[in-house]
Amino acid sequence: MSNPVFGWESLLRTDAPAACPLKAALLTTYEPADERFLAEHLLPLILKLGRELESEGRDRQYALLELDGRLKQLHDRIVVVSSAVRDEPGEAIRGECGPYCWIWRSIRALTVGRNRRAVQHAKLWPFHWGAEDESDPEFLEIVVSSANLTRAASKDQIQAAWRACIELEPKPTVSRLHAWGVLPGFLRELAASTGDDAHFLPFLDLLGRAKCPEGVKVVGSVPGQHSRQTLQQTPWGAAGLSRSLPPGRGEASVSILSPFVGSWSPESLDSWCSRSGLPANRLELVWIDKDHPWARAGRWILPKSTLKTLTTAGATILRLPISTSRRVPGRGAGLTCRARGGSSLPHGTSLRVSTAVRARKSAEAFFWRMTSV
Repeated sequence: MSNPVFGWESLLRTDAPAACPLKAALLTTYEPADERFLAEHLLPLILKLGRELESEGRDRQYALLELDGRLKQLHDRIVVVSSAVRDEPGEAIRGECGPYCWIWRSIRALTVGRNRRAVQHAKLWPFHWGAEDESDPEFLEIVVSSANLTRAASKDQIQAAWRACIELEPKPTVSRLHAWGVLPGFLRELAASTGDDAHFLPFLDLLGRAKCPEGVKVVGSVPGQHSRQTLQQTPWGAAGLSRSLPPGRGEASVSILSPFVGSWSPESLDSWCSRSGLPANRLELVWIDKDHPWARAGRWILPKSTLKTLTTAGATILRLPISTSRRVPGRGAGLTCRARGGSSLPHGTSLRVSTAVRARKSAEAFFWRMTSV
């Protein structure tokens, strides 16, 4: 497994051994997947193609044939899940068929909302890597990040990610599956929302074969109102965040970096704080000012009513210095601040909802969600 360290690197990479072939992949995204990004960048990487699709002439034709052949071999074993509706400002979802629309003949494309209206926010990418030969192990690589399956997310934006590549045991066990916390339940809920259970079952089996990295605690949320009894069995949302807090008498705090903050009333904030076990005066929201280079129209949104709710409750608003932002390496290169293995996740790992918890002992937690609209 990878070393528990932070660093800067491209999101488009893998920790799996070079000779391991891809056997299956689940790719979740909020924005609809950009088929050009998939065909020219992500798929050549995970399928380990020998040619570049960005080349010209005969080399490009050979690359297209190689990609088509590999996708046919993995027919319906690469699954892409996205939202069918949006819950924040942005460009309209486009449905035009581009030059790479043929890849969807081999890739299973699903959207959430089969059983109720929902928005899929998770950026969860589990990859099943096969063995080089019969005597070698297989691997499950899991990437949780803030990146959508778009070229802009990979090439033009700074993202945060957690990655682990875990050697698989020959057979699944219930204890290993349960060690992943709410992750198996999240996959089941995602399957129900897409109406396609069959394509998620293999990934539940893989979790049962993979040992959850030591110190890692999974936090996630799904649509609906959950009873206290349900949250005791499956701690969704703030209840899961509360359970992820480290033991001891030290006071924990949460620092949040998000360019889009929704409407929060005093009552909803009090409810969230009560369920998470974190008082409002221990919340820190990292924000930019109007002169920041990231302050493009419509990109960073914080309602005045929400700001008043947070400050009145004692939350802290931290200004993100322009100089700090400009020191981030690799502008335009798609670099990712990533944590590997069992290390704590960086602040802002899912730019909508993720948090990093700080206390006397750091809590390893990552957060994804699927919300009703």
